[in-house]
Amino acid sequence: MSALKDRDAGEGKRRSASATGTVAERLLPVALLILVATVGCPGGTGNAGPLISTAEGSSTFEGAHAAVPEVTVVSTDKLAKVLASHRGKIVVVNFWATWCPPCVAEMPEFVKFYEEIQGADVLLLSVSADHPDTIDSHVKPFVARHGLPFPVRIIDERSPERLALALKIDWDGALPATFIFDQQGVLRKTWLEDVTFDDLTAAVIPLRVKPRGAQSAQ
Repeated sequence: MSALKDRDAGEGKRRSASATGTVAERLLPVALLILVATVGCPGGTGNAGPLISTAEGSSTFEGAHAAVPEVTVVSTDKLAKVLASHRGKIVVVNFWATWCPPCVAEMPEFVKFYEEIQGADVLLLSVSADHPDTIDSHVKPFVARHGLPFPVRIIDERSPERLALALKIDWDGALPATFIFDQQGVLRKTWLEDVTFDDLTAAVIPLRVKPRGAQSAQ
């Protein structure tokens, strides 16, 4: 199977990969090129698509948000620090990519979740696995075209193992992937597939319940 050390060869495959390729031929185009598992994009069927779409995909989901949120590139250490800095909140971390059909399909669910559920006690961290070099050519246009209301971070990391270790998650790089951490930073829920608004709220709402014996803030 392809490995991270095959990055240069993988970049060549990115330009020629088709929807009939194998999972072993497709690497996740985070600067790290994470190998996408069979449960991952697209649709967990084992059929691979190009690493980075040259045409922004064919989704018809169009957002109505005029202002484009911030899109930035972050390292693994920075992402881990962002996660740690929000202790006291429920944090939902979603990994996705513009070229991943199930990721695009679930994006309206995260928009609804952000607009209806996120508040002072809940934070959504949207993390793109697109190559950092495509921030202007693919990611920002995708965010604008789909009307995403939340900031997007592009992860710049070569090793999925290092990323998983830093965030204390069990993940091999398959997309989409969503992780929910409670107020103490403990991982409470993992999805290695696309999720719905109902999935997200069913996992988050119970965590909002104040622990028994907790004192109200004065």
